[in-house]
Amino acid sequence: MCGREVRSDVSFCANCGASLKTLTQPAAPQQVGSMPTYPPPPPPPQVAYQPAAQPWVAPQPWTAPSYGERAVGVIDSVKQYKSFGRYDAFTLVLTTQRMIVARLTGDMMKNATMMAGAQAKAEGKGALGQWAAGLKQSFGGYAQRYLQMNPASILAETPGNFAIDSNSISEIKLKIKEERRGGRLFSSEFEIEIHSAYGKQEFRMDMDDNHVDLLKQVYGDRVKMPFGYFHGMHVKIGL
Repeated sequence: MCGREVRSDVSFCANCGASLKTLTQPAAPQQVGSMPTYPPPPPPPQVAYQPAAQPWVAPQPWTAPSYGERAVGVIDSVKQYKSFGRYDAFTLVLTTQRMIVARLTGDMMKNATMMAGAQAKAEGKGALGQWAAGLKQSFGGYAQRYLQMNPASILAETPGNFAIDSNSISEIKLKIKEERRGGRLFSSEFEIEIHSAYGKQEFRMDMDDNHVDLLKQVYGDRVKMPFGYFHGMHVKIGL
């Protein structure tokens, strides 16, 4: 300041303009011995723990082996058609607890045909008999061996084999697949839809009453037959 007298209730010197307010001084550190100490810093803010989000995984059909489980029947010649008339072949193995979907690979079909042909040759059959035996084996006889296999072994036989718990199956719906040949409609296959807790599986199977009877025996009223189909006969109603 310039030294001029000023009133105690003013903030600035009227002569030089200096501020008359006392500046706040920072608190001096406390001395402990010869080293200064400062107050402790405030604690960090508390953040609630949130576990990392886990990716959702769709439920998979239960495939663990069960004690006392056994196969009660097979449905062979089951297909899933792809483009250009190609298809994957399967066998449905019905057990006391599950439906096992077993894939039939090309190598398995080839081996089954060769074994059946060799057996027919050993029995003295000619080339035509060997061919017929191999064809029959490829389209059904090979699947009968599943009746003597442990269900766990069936599941492990081919990668991609899976099982559906029978208690989870809500409906098995059969539809007649019709195809037009030479201007006429023919039907020789069922479209089969298996509805369960794991979703819907779709296949084609031969229109065989033995297959239908087996499904009804195992799943009862859950098997829904197509309208106009009677045991052993398909009656087309309407024009």
